[in-house]
Amino acid sequence: MSLFSGLTRASAAIGFVVSVVVVAGVLAAAPATAAVPAPPTASASPAPTATGQAVVPSPVTPTASPAPTAIGLVAPLNAPSSSAAPTPSPAASSSPVPVGEPAAAKTVTISGRVIFDKRTTTAQRAAVTVSAAPVGGVPVPSAKVKYDAKAGTFRISDVPRGTYTVFSRMELADGWFASSPYETVVDATTKSVSDITIDYSVARGGLATELLMFEESVVMRQLRVVATDVSTKAETELDLIGGGLGGVYNETILPTGTKVTVRAQYTDGRVVYYDGTAKGTSDPARAVAVSIGVWSFTRLTIDWAVAAAPKLASSTPTVSGTARVGRALTVTTGVWARGATLKYQWSADGVAVRGATATSFTPGAAQRGKSITVTVTGTLAGYTSVSKTSKPTAAVAAGILTSPTPTIRGTARVGTTLTAVPGTWTSGTTLTYQWFANGAKIRGATSSSFTPTSAQRGAKLTVTVTGTKAGYTSKSVTSKATTAVAR
Repeated sequence: MSLFSGLTRASAAIGFVVSVVVVAGVLAAAPATAAVPAPPTASASPAPTATGQAVVPSPVTPTASPAPTAIGLVAPLNAPSSSAAPTPSPAASSSPVPVGEPAAAKTVTISGRVIFDKRTTTAQRAAVTVSAAPVGGVPVPSAKVKYDAKAGTFRISDVPRGTYTVFSRMELADGWFASSPYETVVDATTKSVSDITIDYSVARGGLATELLMFEESVVMRQLRVVATDVSTKAETELDLIGGGLGGVYNETILPTGTKVTVRAQYTDGRVVYYDGTAKGTSDPARAVAVSIGVWSFTRLTIDWAVAAAPKLASSTPTVSGTARVGRALTVTTGVWARGATLKYQWSADGVAVRGATATSFTPGAAQRGKSITVTVTGTLAGYTSVSKTSKPTAAVAAGILTSPTPTIRGTARVGTTLTAVPGTWTSGTTLTYQWFANGAKIRGATSSSFTPTSAQRGAKLTVTVTGTKAGYTSKSVTSKATTAVAR
């Protein structure tokens, strides 16, 4: 027998309740007299005619307090009295009923049709049952209920007027039941009801899961089973039916034809997906979609032992600083689980930079024009490692060289050597020199020193230092002019 067979749960129903309100009629009776010459000859329960109307014999003597019937309604008021002089009933009409005149009908018939989805099987149609019960009373005997599965019609015959609830449900072969979500109120005050529709045309199906559990630390209210629609990505959480250490049971109702993947997850991040086996997988890529059938339940079993270890509490890191060659960038990790060990990896355009595994990173010429990210990976015993990557920076701009203004050391005199003092530039910068006389370039004067000749006598000298470095913008800086070159 299936684990769920024989269980009756309201949550498994796709609910069909049809409430038929039949207002109870009260027959008018003749007022009581002081004495009755002879006892009535009619029986306690007159037989109905072919049209459903009861024939009331004459004379009729009402009882003082009508007795309830087996289904909780007031009995007919034509039962014989055991008293020769009964007390008038307070419910009696002020207008007497003439002797020999028939009373209003005391029974009604409730009938209608059952509509099915064209995909519903013959066996499922045959599994439908219809029943009725008066409000506050016992159900109508099944002998009075006729359901024709082939024609899709039902008839509940010869029931006293009153307020009734008509139920319909489909008893599925595996012990579950399904009901239609249709409900209507019908006024049958003066006549039988014949237009009730029980609507199974919106076909649905159920999804039930058994999550095998041998994990004492798991609290059921913190455990969720979720079905995700493959097409719309909409998620439906399955209702918790019950369970414990041995297994947890959940179920839901979904439209027929829906395809879903199913996962069980815990608040600490553990998760297991249904993969077509009774084990499951912690890899979402291996999840298998299941289809919801027509008025049937799809059952899945998943083993919680396969659930991935809880994930570390983590934060997405951020990068501080300007993305420029030669400028340091720094990571801000955010809040991670206490005790977690954090590691870092910097990347340029998504490619890891070899050796860039510290909390800061200075882009070089190779990273110029690329975006920088940093990935923080946290590890802690008993938890699944988590890696979080920052948003990318702007493209790394060219570096800016440190470029002091050079000076000239020495006396500006013909035959006396002058020396350029460039100052401290960015480390690794290559420097070149060019000497000028009164602003005109001196051909061949491209070293850090220069000895004026008679050609420069009387001219003022300057030197321009140009710095270059890969990844940086080149920079040229010119010194102040010397005094006029003496002879």
